[in-house]
Amino acid sequence: MTIFIPVPLAGVGGIAKVAARGIGDGDAPVVAAHAIGIVAVRPPSPVHLKAVRGAGGDVTVAWTRRSRAGWAWIDGVDAPIGEASEAYRVTIGGGARERSAEVASPSLVYRAAQQTEDSVGQGTELTIAVVQLGTLAASRPAFLTLGGS
Repeated sequence: MTIFIPVPLAGVGGIAKVAARGIGDGDAPVVAAHAIGIVAVRPPSPVHLKAVRGAGGDVTVAWTRRSRAGWAWIDGVDAPIGEASEAYRVTIGGGARERSAEVASPSLVYRAAQQTEDSVGQGTELTIAVVQLGTLAASRPAFLTLGGS
């Protein structure tokens, strides 16, 4: 059985101790200790990252967010965000320079004009990374490579 225990911000960097006692353990519980790292307050990485090149050259990038606050669709809509606000950093590379942008919704359009500024040619392969910006830390990145065509 797995039980998730909320960790207060002050606990990050400390040690969590859990004590358990089974029927045959006698009077002394078995104690396990584990360091509380930044992972405890980091949002999960976005998933289902996809990118589509449009006829005009724009690239539309979209993904699905996840939440530390729960995964169930109890009321038939998305799980709660679990952060003070919804925010993402999208980084796109492949041209002469890397471009980063912060957005408040799970999508971004990389315009043809921006691609020209970045020296991205028609057949250039793009590497896309998306992180969710949490209240206390950023998620690990989700990556996608969009092949040139």
